[in-house]
Amino acid sequence: MLPFHTIRNFPIESKNETSKGFSLIELLVVFVIITILLGLGVDYTLSFIRDRKVEGDVLRIYTLLKEAQINAKITKEEIIGDLINNGQILVLKYGNGTIYNNLTLSVPFKFKDSTKTLKISPLGFFTYGNSIYANIPNRASYNCVKYYFLRICQGKWNSTERNCICQF
Repeated sequence: MLPFHTIRNFPIESKNETSKGFSLIELLVVFVIITILLGLGVDYTLSFIRDRKVEGDVLRIYTLLKEAQINAKITKEEIIGDLINNGQILVLKYGNGTIYNNLTLSVPFKFKDSTKTLKISPLGFFTYGNSIYANIPNRASYNCVKYYFLRICQGKWNSTERNCICQF
């Protein structure tokens, strides 16, 4: 081993004098790739949020209909429901017109059969069987509520058959 005083400072190899960083083409390629990845991430995130809103609304509709069914039995009054404001609000009223409850929804919903109103008899059963479904494209686990006679269920809307398939 050489003594310390004999070690010379050897020049470190320097880069080629013409290379001063990344070219404009390289930067543009990286920018385009990052933009595409961010676009995919934002789209996935927005659809995920929309699907959770649909599922939350379905659960709130299901709960409200269960409560209204019990309330109709207790009060011995008919309860009538309707979707207003382009399907953004579910309104339940007693037969005499006083409001039982309003439910503001995050996404628009629609009745399967618009001629059959949501009607709960004083005995607590639904006069007409029908479904309420989310009126937007979604991949939510639950996106509709089906009610008939005494039963209410959450399900997945089948748009080709126009039916709410209950999932228990």
